[in-house]
Amino acid sequence: MTLRTAATAVAAACVAVLTVHGAAAQQNKPLKWAALGDSYMADVAVPPWQSPADSDGCGRSGRNWEQQLATRLNTQSPNWVNLTDVTCGSATVDAGILGKQTALVGPPYNGAPEGGYPARPPQIDVVTADTDIVTVGIGGNDLGFGPILTKCMELGSENHRCQPYFETGEGRPQLDAGWRTLRTGLAATMAAIKQHAPNAKVFVLGYPAVAGAPIQSQCTREILGIPNFYKLGPMMKDDAPWFDEIEQALNFEVENAAETAGATYVDTYTSSIAHGACLPSNSANQPPNPDKWMYGIFDKLVLPPGVSKPAKPEYHCAGRDEVENSLPVGVPFIAGEACTFVHPNYYGAQNQAEQAYRAFESAGLTPTGLTASS
Repeated sequence: MTLRTAATAVAAACVAVLTVHGAAAQQNKPLKWAALGDSYMADVAVPPWQSPADSDGCGRSGRNWEQQLATRLNTQSPNWVNLTDVTCGSATVDAGILGKQTALVGPPYNGAPEGGYPARPPQIDVVTADTDIVTVGIGGNDLGFGPILTKCMELGSENHRCQPYFETGEGRPQLDAGWRTLRTGLAATMAAIKQHAPNAKVFVLGYPAVAGAPIQSQCTREILGIPNFYKLGPMMKDDAPWFDEIEQALNFEVENAAETAGATYVDTYTSSIAHGACLPSNSANQPPNPDKWMYGIFDKLVLPPGVSKPAKPEYHCAGRDEVENSLPVGVPFIAGEACTFVHPNYYGAQNQAEQAYRAFESAGLTPTGLTASS
């Protein structure tokens, strides 16, 4: 038996722009903050899901980095920011940021109405001339980051590398097209933000590290002969450095688009390089590893402090069941409960919030930063 069917069931999706209007940075007036972006900005694998998550299919977390940062700022100074968060899992530039989005999958996975979720309006609609802060995390889905990962697992399940497939094989046209779509989409996003909020200062968050160099040696692909879904599943270990190079190139394009548009790039990769998906998740009866900030393919669900574990259907996806059911009778499925697909966990979201806070502070956009720069 191969794991081609199982690996094909796994897909993933990811960058953020923050802008601030100088005149609004007053302690007696909240900064208007519109948060846009895809699943990495929504932090979809971090419970609890933000209401109305069960009615829109976006899966945004009530503890995503934007919510954590807004809470921190408003604790320092009441009503410092007024956050409108429309981040949504599976978003692309054309179908999410600038156009309507119909690809809506959650989590949670148990609340979809009959016929599916209604289409979401373009996220850019919440950005207006009086918006002070705009965050957007976009680009990963435009490149095809998830399908690249899925193909690497698919090929790995048959003991084949994916690097040759994408660099010189059948996947090269797909990858080349993805880079073109990414560059065009990033430029269009930055232009749209400038058009809707011309006085805003823009900050762009890059992607956190999935398989950074310091931990690539720990990207073990099997446990007792079974793909290690706590990490990168059946992906060949030697493909981890190549996958990391793709992510770094993705971040380069995001940074370049930000700088070309006069925005500030916020690096979340460097701080997370030793905290990616290849770290161990601890054993089944131990709490999650706090040094691991990135979920593996099917990893242990990481709960924020004081948050209860959701009901199983809320975070458990059909794709996980397909993988488990594809294994031979008697073969254990060594994986966590959550359908996570390589996204930041709660600790990763904390780091995103910390890096964004530092950028806000440097720009004089936090209560302490404003005081220091006055």
